[in-house]
Amino acid sequence: MITEKGNSYFLNRLVNNDVPPIDNIVLGNGKRTPTKSDISLTNEVLSKKPTTKIDLRAKRLILAINLSASEVEGITEIGAKSNGELLTHDLITNIPNNLTSNINLDYIIELENTTKGTDWVLLEDNIYYTHETDDVIGVTEVNSGNGYHKATSVESMDN
Repeated sequence: MITEKGNSYFLNRLVNNDVPPIDNIVLGNGKRTPTKSDISLTNEVLSKKPTTKIDLRAKRLILAINLSASEVEGITEIGAKSNGELLTHDLITNIPNNLTSNINLDYIIELENTTKGTDWVLLEDNIYYTHETDDVIGVTEVNSGNGYHKATSVESMDN
């Protein structure tokens, strides 16, 4: 699950070059159900710098770490951090006990696109219109209030 800080992080990475990359996968042994407002794992016991891969076709970020059998023993939760802030938090339920060899763990974060516009209507040459069911946040024009503007952060685009 992507936390509230994670939502802000991924959106800010789109418009701001000053947001640091994901720098750690964190593992813990807690059992609390993750929520969007989480700022930490229940009980963080290990932090590792991942290698990263991007799968553009599937819209996935793959964070990979290698773990020894002793490091993975008792692990029940996982997350990703950037600059010390928890961006994601999930429970792990399928790591077997009593491992004797190292394992490679891929933590995959899938990103979804926003909704696809439908029912487009031609207004005039090469100009189309569709009704948005939800308010579009952060779409304002400097002078008229109905176009786009360059933003330096997601927070600056709130209504």
